[in-house]
Amino acid sequence: MKTTPVRLLIDGAFDEHADLAANPWVRQAQWLGRCTDLQVLWLDRGRAPEAEGVEYLSFPAHRQGACAADSMLIQSMCDLYRIEVFASAGQTTPLATPMLMLVDQGVLATSEPASAPHDRGERELAIDFAQRYLCSSAPVRAALLARGRAIAPATALVARQDWTLRADSQERSTWGQQVAAICRELRRQARAGMFAPFFVEWKRLRVLQSTVDV
Repeated sequence: MKTTPVRLLIDGAFDEHADLAANPWVRQAQWLGRCTDLQVLWLDRGRAPEAEGVEYLSFPAHRQGACAADSMLIQSMCDLYRIEVFASAGQTTPLATPMLMLVDQGVLATSEPASAPHDRGERELAIDFAQRYLCSSAPVRAALLARGRAIAPATALVARQDWTLRADSQERSTWGQQVAAICRELRRQARAGMFAPFFVEWKRLRVLQSTVDV
């Protein structure tokens, strides 16, 4: 029986000063849009890449200090568009949709005590929520697992391909194939109810937090 494509929502909440060409989601958008295993939607907060096969959804810019309210709105979009997997830009989360988070040295650095409090808080929340982590290198994976958090080693994978490389238009992206495989597994586990208890508690806490966001 043919498997239906996974409905993947990518968050476009990127730092306004960041080099978008270096972002793996942006660099691989063309391949992801053509991947038959994925149906890609993109939260367009501005500066979205143009990629064939990607559906863009207008969405408010990310506002620091209101991350819980942002999460509630993200989940509303996930529910409305029947999203099965959410792809985090590193600082945002839904409430009850499985999430794949890309982790590189920059993500770990902005969650260190020396970083700005709002950056650290939102990165830490994203790390806590994610169900899968795709790490840029083996040392980054080791640093993620050594953070003292209960991250199961099996949930943190090392990217098979340098994600700073742009996918060739005529070739399948090794990195993109890995993303698609992770999305299929997350969908299977979500349908089996593996994340349901965690999502119920997370949603309760985030709704409570939204009442005191500033």
